[in-house]
Amino acid sequence: MVMRTTLIFDDECVACSALAQFIGARAPDMARVSVYSPRAQILLRRHFPQGWAIRPYLILGEGENERVLSGTALLFRVARLLGPAGMVKAAQALLRRARREKARGGWAANPTAQMRAYIPASPAEAAAFAGEPLLLPAAQPGLGFERILQWYNLHGAFQTASYWIHGTTGTLVLEQVHRSSPPPAVEGRVGEAVVLAEGRTALLHVANAADGATALTLIVPLPAERWLSLRATGMDRATLLSLARGCVPVAA
Repeated sequence: MVMRTTLIFDDECVACSALAQFIGARAPDMARVSVYSPRAQILLRRHFPQGWAIRPYLILGEGENERVLSGTALLFRVARLLGPAGMVKAAQALLRRARREKARGGWAANPTAQMRAYIPASPAEAAAFAGEPLLLPAAQPGLGFERILQWYNLHGAFQTASYWIHGTTGTLVLEQVHRSSPPPAVEGRVGEAVVLAEGRTALLHVANAADGATALTLIVPLPAERWLSLRATGMDRATLLSLARGCVPVAA
């Protein structure tokens, strides 16, 4: 009887997706699942109830015999599958990715930093993890919730990102930091000061996205050296400011 195997990988990473496809071509019976999918969330919560890093995992077996491989154990398993030539090609792809991320900076340039990620089942569960209400856009026509993700950033602060769609082309990502942390660096023109509700001011940055569209980023200071950011593409300035002014707290 063939053992059931499931490869969990980051499908938002080009190199990871290419490697998963490379492995799948040599193991067609192996299921491949995005780490952001509900199925991966269920599998990983079973083995890592306190959270997990965004990295590849291999689930072997099912039921009481199910076990998970990661790190070196997963590497040895994949090495047996790919063989020497396949491992060289995989290593070259991952090395190119590491060099690109090191050039860009960010957590990938700091291998000693452990980025632990959580994928809550709902905004209420995310608020419970954060220990405080989340600031999220109020319900309105054309605005749809996609998913939510939480992690510890490089400054050790717990952070939440929620992903939304607006209309047919608009996207919105809200990031809220729950501990004291420096605000994110934003590329583009010098921020324009805008006034939100209750006299609160924020900085609006405008830049060009990778596909040539206009990208808007709004940085809203919060008490105790915390912040909320709204990053949008496919929507105009007035719409983004309206969504920011309409944010409401969502508790656990």
